[in-house]
Amino acid sequence: MTRLIRASADPRLMMAAAATLVGMGASALILTRASVADAPPVIELPARKTGASPPPVDTPAVPVDAEQIPAVHFQLETTWHDARGSRRAVQHVTRTADRIHLVLEGGQREWLFTRNPVFPDRVSGLLIDHGNHRIEQYDESDLQRQLLFRGWADVLTMRVDPRHVASLADTGERRTVAGITFYRYRAADAATGLVDAWWSPSLLL
Repeated sequence: MTRLIRASADPRLMMAAAATLVGMGASALILTRASVADAPPVIELPARKTGASPPPVDTPAVPVDAEQIPAVHFQLETTWHDARGSRRAVQHVTRTADRIHLVLEGGQREWLFTRNPVFPDRVSGLLIDHGNHRIEQYDESDLQRQLLFRGWADVLTMRVDPRHVASLADTGERRTVAGITFYRYRAADAATGLVDAWWSPSLLL
């Protein structure tokens, strides 16, 4: 369930503010019950405002090589072309084996995705909205419904399925960037989805 936590615009203070709000809520509950001791407590579950839960999906297994990936920082540029023209988005990504941090929209919004330590194929996230001074917490069902992330593997690989890459034809082209070798794969004939990719097996990118 998506939960909203209002906090300071300073990201260093946001989590402390969230803890303070939790403590304040507990104190308010104690005071309320003490003032209406004669009435039985009534617990009402809040209405879910993010829509119905998505249908169950198969959470993809995290590739074995993901446990040894090095920490990297890179810039991801995405361009869309349609009848209205072109638009471009830039994301700055910092990625480790169990955390991914994305900076969007010139730093006005940030995502922090965290791998579940108990169920390592699963993921949760925090959206830090500096413009509105708030943090939104997303569990796995929220991420499935709103961002189409089925689990940690989708976040780790930026939604590129390594099995799909392996199904493409190796062109034999190679490119080395910062000491990392990327291999070019391309669909053998007209296809939809991923048709051309430079892929690094060691980075899963």
